[in-house]
Amino acid sequence: MSLNGAMSAALSGLNAHQRALQIVSSNVSNAQTAAYTRKSVTVQAQDNPGQGVTTIAVTRATDAALAQDLVAYTALAGQTGAQASYMKQLSSLFGSANGNADLATATEDFTSAWAVLQASPDSVEAQADVVAKAAALVDTVNRLAEGVDKVDAQVQADTGAAVDDINGILTDIDSLNDRITAGRREAGDTVELEDQRDALVLRLSNLIDVKTIPGRTVAWRSIPPAAPPWSISRPPGSPMTAPMSPGPAMPSR
Repeated sequence: MSLNGAMSAALSGLNAHQRALQIVSSNVSNAQTAAYTRKSVTVQAQDNPGQGVTTIAVTRATDAALAQDLVAYTALAGQTGAQASYMKQLSSLFGSANGNADLATATEDFTSAWAVLQASPDSVEAQADVVAKAAALVDTVNRLAEGVDKVDAQVQADTGAAVDDINGILTDIDSLNDRITAGRREAGDTVELEDQRDALVLRLSNLIDVKTIPGRTVAWRSIPPAAPPWSISRPPGSPMTAPMSPGPAMPSR
């Protein structure tokens, strides 16, 4: 082997180890970073003996089944969390069996006053009490109706904001898919882009139920389940792309 050949082989080894050290350093520094996956470098000898080694791939340590479970449970947590928030507001309005239930109290007071009036129909006090209790019941119903309207308005506003967020996330995923596809075509390093895409898919799953199947059409359904499904497609190895048809994935407000 010539001196130049030996130096070239040694340099290729140093470059490969430098890349491996960079990956190890990144793994350590991002150990607590959300959505970051541990990376590893695959080194392979050159085709011709004596030419050294080359880095052929940087791979992510991921588990497809666990990733699917994480997305599914994140979607479930997002759905139940939203429902719990609205139910808590409604519960504060109507009360509970063990708490202060204004509507039940007002109804019971009116019923009791009416029973007294039935027993003493000529009683002026009983008549006045029925009128007062009826007015109190009407006021309670109106106040509760106003509170329910406020909760409904908040639900509508939150839904509109979620739709905007969903459309924005899908647009970002589509952009990342284009960059990942281009990077793979050029044999480039796309692991960081894939981490970013996984983070976006996880964000999306907090808003809607998402299921990713490599190389197939992905069907996802908005919450509540009664809403119609929306389909998006993606190339093999890509978790998700933008909608098949032009425009936003879901209708804007």
